[in-house]
Amino acid sequence: MVINGVRWATRNVDTPGTFTANPQDLGGHFNWSQAQNACPEGWRMPTVAELQSLTSATNAWTTQEGTNGRLIGTEPHQIFFPASGARFEDGLSDIGARGIYWGNYRTTEIIGMTDITTVAYLEFDNRRLVAEMEWADNDMLAVISLSLRCVAITDADRAQAEREREAEAKITSLDGVVINGIRWATRNVDMPGTFAENPESFGMFYQWDRNIGWSSTNPMTNSDGNDIWHDSQSRNTTWERENDPCPQGWRVPTRAELNSLLNSGNTLTARNGVNGRLFGVAPHQIFLPFAGSSCEPYFIGAPFGAYWSANIAGEEAWFLGLDDIGADMDSDWRGSVFSVRCVAQ
Repeated sequence: MVINGVRWATRNVDTPGTFTANPQDLGGHFNWSQAQNACPEGWRMPTVAELQSLTSATNAWTTQEGTNGRLIGTEPHQIFFPASGARFEDGLSDIGARGIYWGNYRTTEIIGMTDITTVAYLEFDNRRLVAEMEWADNDMLAVISLSLRCVAITDADRAQAEREREAEAKITSLDGVVINGIRWATRNVDMPGTFAENPESFGMFYQWDRNIGWSSTNPMTNSDGNDIWHDSQSRNTTWERENDPCPQGWRVPTRAELNSLLNSGNTLTARNGVNGRLFGVAPHQIFLPFAGSSCEPYFIGAPFGAYWSANIAGEEAWFLGLDDIGADMDSDWRGSVFSVRCVAQ
């Protein structure tokens, strides 16, 4: 149904890739990362502007087939949004009293030692309909689940995607990829001063502020050809240049640069059988594999990845963590061994 120039689905998303049977059906509830890939084929999450366009349309609180919600638009161009509530850690809440629907927007800013994340959503009850931009703790985004109403992918969207795919083919991995003004390497660091063979290769792992690489196989050996493990952690306040394992012309990214990458958006995907997350918007995208990690000389192969920043967090250091749920900034003991993805100097 077209409202203010945007074609909206007439039903909520049920399970990922499917719509509900009826407009009044509540459908599923999705956390932020799950919502990224939940719309059926040919549909996508709405932008902030598209959510805001609904608030300027005629709308009213009503009941359809015993379900409360808001009817948006004017006849014959109307769609019903059920008041499907939200799912929190302790279960579903506000069903029949409130509806909250995801928008495809998320940004994270660094304020002091704190990451402040802002997300967009459409919210309504029996009094009002608003499109909100609001702060949310990063941990909250993994446990709060909202409804999802999709918009149609247009011919213009498809044409733009094709242009981006063509442009992507012209980008070489040696030059890196520019995302939000920062040039990122397309592969992890392998041996000190070298990149891994391809984007899905794990490369080697590094303790914070050290340029000795550790293998991603057991028994773990290091780039010096032995298994001598450093139980102590660096006391420097930043990753020193002489300890940087990145190739010439590249360096370990700062916390702010990793946050910028996080703000570019990411989706769960696989490359040649290796799971990971794809960051950015085509054609400016990089793949970060779930390479695992270790905090002792024994490799932990697991469905997650951890990528160091150059900055400390008190007695720890900041890193970008990613798994099948999403991606987030966190901190850990500097003696842990994580992956390194470089940025251009």
